[in-house]
Amino acid sequence: FYTDPGLTQEVSASTVLQISGVYFVTQTINCESDSFLIIDVTVIPRIEQPIVGSNQNFCNGGTLADIPVTLLPGATVIWYADETSATILPETTVVTNNTYYVAQTDGVTTSIRVQVNVTVNPTPVDLVSQPINLCGATTFGNLVINNLPGTTVKWYVSPTATTPIDANVPVSTGTYYVSQAFGVCESQRVAYQLSQFDALERPLAPSQTFCGSGSVSDLVAEGVNGAQMLWYASSTAVTTLSPAAVLSTGTYYVAQTINGCTSDRRAVAVRVISLAA
Repeated sequence: FYTDPGLTQEVSASTVLQISGVYFVTQTINCESDSFLIIDVTVIPRIEQPIVGSNQNFCNGGTLADIPVTLLPGATVIWYADETSATILPETTVVTNNTYYVAQTDGVTTSIRVQVNVTVNPTPVDLVSQPINLCGATTFGNLVINNLPGTTVKWYVSPTATTPIDANVPVSTGTYYVSQAFGVCESQRVAYQLSQFDALERPLAPSQTFCGSGSVSDLVAEGVNGAQMLWYASSTAVTTLSPAAVLSTGTYYVAQTINGCTSDRRAVAVRVISLAA
């Protein structure tokens, strides 16, 4: 291959042709031919790549046709299963968690393929509404509800609000709307009634002495109006004492509860004095 008819400017056969031009070709078998073949080469620029997001998310499913691709005017989209496959995928192909490749063609040249990563998530079911009583100050990000594992909980001030409540916003009493989401796949919003109460202090209770005998119902403690007193045999016991349980000398523990809130326990010294002579 030469670029001049004088056959002085030789071009390697492996040279990538990037511009149009005339080339002169000879053949050699022991000796090079005297005559040459004239080849007029036209290099057509490759069409540009299509514009497409490299990561696409779907809820419950979709097809390649659902992926938005920006093409040049008059160009046609082409989908492939991998970077080198010659088989064109129909746009009706149902997508899965996979990588696809897309190109565009103007009928003359075809662009370089663009990689597209597809993720298909299920749309989670709606949450089950439940009233929540909160004791002390907390934020929306610290609320614990019955959402599915792996989902993101989103709180809203109304059924139509476009922006979720920030996780650092303090909770106040009211009705809020909450959904759960796998990625971009979000359930319907469900109303939750949140009631925020002040944290309870430990009840007040003095040391107490009984002559002869006494029961748990005889113990005295003071708390907020309407609170129920819970008596325990130890600081870690999970079961409360029965009001009829007989007292003995030792330490008992009392907490108060109201509106679903329970205070820390206070230790109370109890002494039972025998009346025997």
